[in-house]
Amino acid sequence: MRTLLLFRGAPGCGKSTFIKLHKLENYTLEPDAIRMMYQSPQLTVDGGLELLSNVETKVWNTLFDMLEVRMQKGEFTVIDATNSKTAEMKRYKELAEEYRYRIFLIDYTGLPIDECKRRNRERFPEYKRVPEEVIDKMYARFESQKIPSGIKVIDPEDYDDLEDAIFMQARDVSDYKKIHVIGDIHGCYTALKTYLNEYSDGIIKDDELYVFLGDYIDRGIENPSVLYFLMNIVNKPNVILLEGNHERWIWEYANDRETPSREFNTHTKPQLDEINISKKELRKLYRKLGQCAYLKWDNFTFFMCHGGLSTLGEGLFPYDSIGYISTEQMIKGVGKYPEMVDVAKNWTETYDGTHTYQFFGHRNISSEPIIVGDIESNPDNGGMCYVLEGKIEFGGELRCVIIEHADDPDFFTSEEIYTKNEVYRELEQSDDTEEMIVPTDVKQAVELLRVNPFINEKRFSTGSDHEYISSFNFSQGAFEKRVWNNQTVKARGLYIDTDRMKVLARSYDKFFNINETEDTKFDTLEFKLKFPVNAYIKENGYLGIVSYNEETNDFFITTKSNPDADYAQWFRDSFMSFVKIHDNEKEVLEYLKYNNLSFVFEIVDPKRDPHIIEYPNDTILFGPRMYLLDAVKNSLTFEKLSFCELTKIADKFHMTHKIRAAANIENWKEFCDLYFFVSKPDYHHPVLGWIEGFVFEDSNGFMLKYKTQYYNFWKFMRGIAYTVFRDGYLRDTGKLYNELSNKFYGFLKAKYDKWDEENKDIKMKDREKLPVNIIELRNEFYDMYPELLK
Repeated sequence: MRTLLLFRGAPGCGKSTFIKLHKLENYTLEPDAIRMMYQSPQLTVDGGLELLSNVETKVWNTLFDMLEVRMQKGEFTVIDATNSKTAEMKRYKELAEEYRYRIFLIDYTGLPIDECKRRNRERFPEYKRVPEEVIDKMYARFESQKIPSGIKVIDPEDYDDLEDAIFMQARDVSDYKKIHVIGDIHGCYTALKTYLNEYSDGIIKDDELYVFLGDYIDRGIENPSVLYFLMNIVNKPNVILLEGNHERWIWEYANDRETPSREFNTHTKPQLDEINISKKELRKLYRKLGQCAYLKWDNFTFFMCHGGLSTLGEGLFPYDSIGYISTEQMIKGVGKYPEMVDVAKNWTETYDGTHTYQFFGHRNISSEPIIVGDIESNPDNGGMCYVLEGKIEFGGELRCVIIEHADDPDFFTSEEIYTKNEVYRELEQSDDTEEMIVPTDVKQAVELLRVNPFINEKRFSTGSDHEYISSFNFSQGAFEKRVWNNQTVKARGLYIDTDRMKVLARSYDKFFNINETEDTKFDTLEFKLKFPVNAYIKENGYLGIVSYNEETNDFFITTKSNPDADYAQWFRDSFMSFVKIHDNEKEVLEYLKYNNLSFVFEIVDPKRDPHIIEYPNDTILFGPRMYLLDAVKNSLTFEKLSFCELTKIADKFHMTHKIRAAANIENWKEFCDLYFFVSKPDYHHPVLGWIEGFVFEDSNGFMLKYKTQYYNFWKFMRGIAYTVFRDGYLRDTGKLYNELSNKFYGFLKAKYDKWDEENKDIKMKDREKLPVNIIELRNEFYDMYPELLK
């Protein structure tokens, strides 16, 4: 927790002994240890060893850099230093003000100077001893330089007082009639007032305790009202306000500093600016926010924080104190964001039968009910967890629990309250960029697309005397700078006949991976998706498009950007061969013409275009596979036929259509179950084996995709192979994060070194570099290391 423990005393006074006696080594920053890292003990004239002080600036800069990192995380920290100067301690105070730390100082200056010198002479190893004039100088400072105000001074003999001060003890709140535990609010004041009106007569009652679990701002549209409410109640003795992960932006804003939060900058900050809210009062509010609440209620213990812990750490920390748990873990929770249920289960297993309960908010991806942890709603069973995150900001609910006394102090009663939020911002347009309109009139659309700096236009001729076909695709700059709006997402395989001003062919609007944009953040999808949702296998190849060309009365066959490129020619050869074999060339052409459609295919061609996923050998023996993904209408507005219609088309023309992996996912729980299952590192499809991933499509046509961990790993290793075969080595080997990546790099390096030796007599400019076919490389690697194949 946010506690800084200092010492004041000359070398030899007993600071290090105190730290060892009280098992504080793991929490201590020691200048001498850092000094030893910069420079080893040096020989002295009389044949001994000493620690020189010619790196002091570096030592103290390093210590304060490390301290600030720890303070950012809210780590309990001990500084093993003499602190003889007032200026030194003021530096700690400045950091404590920024990161809301309490400072305690154990004062050894009462130790007689002669005793200190005696202890110094007995210090071992010898190089830890200091000249006695150093001790004389420090004791003179102790008399003239005072400890700054705001630092609590404790005598080293009164460690019991120190434990009570810095290591949180449970606060007895049994005298209160009720406890209201209130979950994440996220700027949704109306829902909060609805709850208080119904369950607290619209006020904060003096004889009841109110604990708010944090995340008071952002995403909602009533942020100022929530903050005014909190500023009015923050000083009440029966109100506990805990800090959530969004509250840091209040502090930054109140100190006129920029925040890295797009949500705060785009939505919350303008709301606060508009009403000119008092930044002084906001600073006061933020200083009052607690890290956790540790409460005694009759014979029960209630622990409350924003993010959720797996345990209070008994047996893990000195004196079993929760003071050693970092604030960051209390605010953000233990484990990864999706591991909330596992955290709750571990708490339940740890504290079952002990009357120890936990309440937290922050995360609840799978929309679990308030009570989690696989234990019945029964106060006779201890260790229960309550999760009070209800996605209120997306039209979910404010979650609260009301705790009341029972006749028997070994029991309590609780009521779980779900208050529906009716005032929220609709999830419609991505917040990544401003919205840009693409008109339905093709001529106007072309004019706008042409002046957009993030869209490339290529012009092509189909044999006429004039060029009249243009392809529009988003630029590399749009991809790198994340400039996604209605124009850039549409410019993806969009072909327009600029003579007739009509859409000639098109593929999809660009759609994104889960968590890639604001629109696809996982914790918003419950309210973004319209169920039922379908999941389709994402094939691993390149995109091909076929439509009808009125100018030539023939097929228009292309890839996303260039009908004249090699990939388009390969696809054209395959497609024309296919329709000729099935003797339906004219039939397919007429279907495209009269229905004004583009057929969109995924082309899997491992021989000429190897990707990541290995397909069966017949793909190589009998040519590329063409998977009919969709039949898209040739219009500016993206619209396609249903999967049922697509299967009929595929059957009619003997085509292979995309595979539906999961049909009619009916609700968010089913979606989460599927997502968490396919997100496992070792996931592979039970029939198809390793796959690239999935495309999800909801009932409104909203699409998003997910790439498997297997695919992402081997795509990453393909990049490593390119680097090795180009340069001979990888400069940043820190990118190799596990055993498999390191062994595969060794395999690549050995392969390159052998190739380099065999070609050493050939001039560099005449050499042909090793080809990178990740499928062949991976198979060769696993032939060498079959034990790594899982």
